This record gives sequence, C-alpha cells and structure tokens, in this order.
Amino acid sequence: MTYQANLEGAVQMEDLRATASPVDDAPHTTRPPRQIGDYLAPVVGFAGFIGFWYFMSYWALEHIWNKPSFLITPPHRVIDVSFFTEINRTALLKGLYWTARVSVQGLVIAIVLGMALAIVMSQARWLERSIWPYLVAMQAIPILALVPIIGSIFGFDIPSRIFVCVLISLFPIVSNTLFGLLSAERGQHDLFTLHHVSRWTRLTKLQLPNAMPTTMEMTRPCSDTRAVQYRPLNSASRLVASKKLTSMTR
Repeated sequence: MTYQANLEGAVQMEDLRATASPVDDAPHTTRPPRQIGDYLAPVVGFAGFIGFWYFMSYWALEHIWNKPSFLITPPHRVIDVSFFTEINRTALLKGLYWTARVSVQGLVIAIVLGMALAIVMSQARWLERSIWPYLVAMQAIPILALVPIIGSIFGFDIPSRIFVCVLISLFPIVSNTLFGLLSAERGQHDLFTLHHVSRWTRLTKLQLPNAMPTTMEMTRPCSDTRAVQYRPLNSASRLVASKKLTSMTR
C-alpha cells in the first residue's frame, strides 16, 4: 500500500513538472534597445565641432585674439584644397603609398628580428642579461635625437626611414615575445623534461605557441609607426609594457 502511494505521488510530481512553465535561472544578458540619443549624440557632437571650427575661423580669431583668420582655415577650404585639387590629391596619395610601404617593411623586419632576439635570449640567461640593457637604453633614447645621426650616416632616403620604423617597433616585440616564451607553465616544462625532448622541440611545441598571443598583441600598436615620405623622419611614442617588464625583471 505504501509502495502504491509513493508511486502515485511520483507520477503526480512528474505531471506537475511537465505542466509547469520552465524557470530560467540564468541571468538575462540581452542588450537594451538603442535609443534615438545613441544615434543623435555623435551627429550633434560632430556638428558642434564643425560649428566651433567655423566660429574660430571667421570671427573669434580676429575679434577676440586679434589674429589673422588664415591661421585656422575653414573646413570647406581644407576639403577643397586637399582632395579636389589634383596636384594636392596626387601628392597625398603618393605620400600615403610610401608611408604604408615603409611602415609595412619596417614592421616585418622588426617582427623577424625581434622574435629572433627573443628566442636567443630565452635560451640562455646570460644572453638575456647581456642584451636586455641595450634594448632598454635604445627604447629610452628619443627617436628625434637619433634622426640627425641616422640621416648624416645613411641619408634621408627610404632605408633610413625603414631603419627608424625598426627602432620604434623592435623593443615592444622583443619584450612581449620574451615574456611569452618565459611564461609557459612549470608543469608543462616538467612534462617535456620527463619525455627527454630536445631544446628545439620544447621551443617549437611549447614556448613559441605560448608566446604567440602576446607577440600578436604587440604587433597591432607597432603597426601604427609612420615614416612620412616628404618630411623628415618621424618619431613615435615608445610602447612599454610595464607590467610585463616588471614580471621579466629578475
């Protein structure tokens, strides 16, 4: 009798579960619908910027600061002279081509050279300690201070511009690649040691795959280096991964 009552109770509970509406305990992460302000705010901000530009050009410079209006050219003149004048448009496109070409070539050379240096430094502690101070010193020197020396020795042609791009990009790539090579888990290293693998296998199967994310992360800001074709060599902001450098310092 007890068994029959328990069985009937279980059947009733199953029926209740089947008929009850399911409860979703997971938090809802649906994105709220966009409001008209989300679209209108950028337009208003841009219109305000253009209006302030015209205000400075046509009235404020002369009446407030007593300066000639040509110091701030109005927007329509900038667009007309820059893009709708054939001579200027040709010069801009030509400069853009050489800037992109020099930047890409310098970045590729920096990636190859930087990864090679990081691999060499990761294989021997004494090599890391002997090369690292000079990389830090090279990063600390302003590029503008080196431009006259580089120009006097190599000239101000394309090779010098590529060389400057390499100098700008080399240190971040070396530091991030070296950090990735040295940050593999100790347990993984122990596993490779138990299998008596060679240094080459450890490097290609463990360290290099572990370093790829940090290396690719740093190549994005490094790709922002620029070398304008028709101007003296540019400087760029030095990129220092301070947290990573702190963890690498011994």
